[in-house]
Amino acid sequence: MGFLDKGNNGILSRVVYLNVLYGTMTLLGILILAALNAPVGADDEPRYLKCQLNGATATDPARTEPECVALVADSDAEVQNQNLFNISVSVVVVSGLLFVWSLLNHGLHEKTDSPGGCNIGLHFKLEPLFSLVQVGLFAGLVGWFAMVEEEDAAYEANIENNVFYSDYNPRTIALVGLIAGILDIVGFNLLDKVVFKGRCSV
Repeated sequence: MGFLDKGNNGILSRVVYLNVLYGTMTLLGILILAALNAPVGADDEPRYLKCQLNGATATDPARTEPECVALVADSDAEVQNQNLFNISVSVVVVSGLLFVWSLLNHGLHEKTDSPGGCNIGLHFKLEPLFSLVQVGLFAGLVGWFAMVEEEDAAYEANIENNVFYSDYNPRTIALVGLIAGILDIVGFNLLDKVVFKGRCSV
C-alpha cells in the first residue's frame, strides 16, 4: 500500500500542495504590488501614480539614482499603471483568500483527522476554476507589462534605470506567476488523473 493509500494522506498531501501554491501566488502578487505602490519623490506618492514603466534612459556617467519618468495624465501609460495596480490587488486578494481557506482545511483536517475539513470537497471541486482565475490574472499582468514595445537596447536601459525595477523586476515576477499557474493546471490535473487516480480527492 502506497503513501497516498494510507488513511487520509492523499487528501492531506493535496491540501499541503495547495497551501504552497496559494501562498506562492499571494507572495508574487504582493511583490508586484509593492513595486508599483512604493513611495517616490518628496511627497512619497506611489510610483504607479507618478512614474511611467517605460522610457528611462542610460546616462554617461551612470545614474546614481533610478529615474522616475513623469507620468502624463490621461495617457496610455497611466491606463497601464492603473490596470497593473488593480490586477495585482486582485491577485493578492484572490490568492490570499484561497490561501486562508486552504490553511483552514489543513488545520481542521489535522485537528479532527476527518477528510471534511472546511468544505474541503467544495474547494477541490472548484480548484480548476480557481487555477484558471489565477492564470488569467497573471496573464493580464504579463500583457499589461508588455503593452509598450521597445527595442532591445531601450528595454535594457529602462530595466537598468527605471525606478520600478530598482529593487527587482516585477515583470519577471508576473511571468513566474503565469508559468506556475499553467504548470499547476497542466501538471496537477495530469498527475491526478494518470498517477494519483483520484486518491487525492474527497
